[in-house]
Amino acid sequence: MKIKNLLGSLIAGTAMLAIASASFASTVEVNIYGASAQFTFWKAVAPNWINSLSQCSSATVTSKIFDGNNAVSFANCSDGNEYIVRVSSKASYDAIYSLEGNDSLANFGSTAEGCAAGDPGDPGSSLEPYYRKMVDETSCSGTTCSALKCVRVTIGASDVAAASFTQGSQGQQYWNSGSQITRAFSGIPTNTPNALSVKNPFVVPFAFYVNTSNATLNSALNGNLTRSMAVLLFSGQITDWSQFGSSFPTNVPVVLCMRHAGSGTHATLDYAVMEGNGWGASPVSAENAASIDGANYDNTMPTIYFNDSTGTEQSCINSNAGAIGYYDADKASSTTHLVSGQGSTIQLAYQGVYPSATAVAYGIYDFWTIENAYYNPTRLTTDGLTSFVTGTNGVLPYVSGNIPSTETAFWVDTNPNSTQTHLIVSKTSDQSYIQE
Repeated sequence: MKIKNLLGSLIAGTAMLAIASASFASTVEVNIYGASAQFTFWKAVAPNWINSLSQCSSATVTSKIFDGNNAVSFANCSDGNEYIVRVSSKASYDAIYSLEGNDSLANFGSTAEGCAAGDPGDPGSSLEPYYRKMVDETSCSGTTCSALKCVRVTIGASDVAAASFTQGSQGQQYWNSGSQITRAFSGIPTNTPNALSVKNPFVVPFAFYVNTSNATLNSALNGNLTRSMAVLLFSGQITDWSQFGSSFPTNVPVVLCMRHAGSGTHATLDYAVMEGNGWGASPVSAENAASIDGANYDNTMPTIYFNDSTGTEQSCINSNAGAIGYYDADKASSTTHLVSGQGSTIQLAYQGVYPSATAVAYGIYDFWTIENAYYNPTRLTTDGLTSFVTGTNGVLPYVSGNIPSTETAFWVDTNPNSTQTHLIVSKTSDQSYIQE
């Protein structure tokens, strides 16, 4: 009898193991890659979307980070699938490049996202251009992950339309070190070799930031930057803050902390602030720093540093008296306008208005763009991901109308039927002005 019971237990245990091994055998992976300004937003969206799926409504979603540019959320759901959403940021241009199988700039800059032989998950040379390094969920423990692996990009998150990349830049990888980057764009094709589609589910808000270590400059600005000041500054026409008048300090040189061309943030500065409406001036395009350029330094220009990431631009602003720059609005507190971890930096109002969801939605604040989520519909069909990306319950329809609670102070969606704060005004293109 004991032997029979033992055999019965072994058989039952084997059956349970078979069931367990069959469970979660399939994996649904949605890999969102691109704009640095959207990283925090998509990281917040990922677990909410997984739980919004009926098969995952009661699942426990685990969310972890590798660093400030890479995160993952995953859950085992009742349909037997594991759902994984990876979010990684570089710059908007590489979101489109990855979907078109172009990795020519993926390893050129302050970080290396491109995949090569020997990398975990490397698909081989023919597919490598479509892959980027994102979080390896098997390396995660506690709240963090320790490794990246090569995965195919599903959604390319760009702050602007591909045609809006018309800027150029030349400068260091970081704001004060590293080998030089030279980039020049004249629009990025979205039909070669793959015909890409695009959705525009929400608005990406930006803001100006200034180093406040000089009390006189801080007082003169009074927390605000006008459009004319922005155009004069970022086109390189102001070398010292005193050129704005007697209330500004003398002998405080202007330091411009810029993003490299290919950044959607930089393209938005160009078209929403500098010259998109047929007036203004082009943003500066070449580094100009005495400590780096030596004899080539031009003292008729301000000090100019180009940055390959939001993080290094933040460091550039925070480390230089008289420095000013621009990045995503949600990096600051919506009430104090201070930036966490950047004690010398404060967010400025623009044209007398601070960025907020309401100010954006009603056209009171206009330093923003409509997000462009690119994808390859043919590839979605091949990978069985159409319903999870663009279907009724897909992540792109979901996000327009389901802004995470942690992001609603700044972000608005484009769904006119949304019960959240949604866009009332519109832009017909990145180059056009807001209209009803």
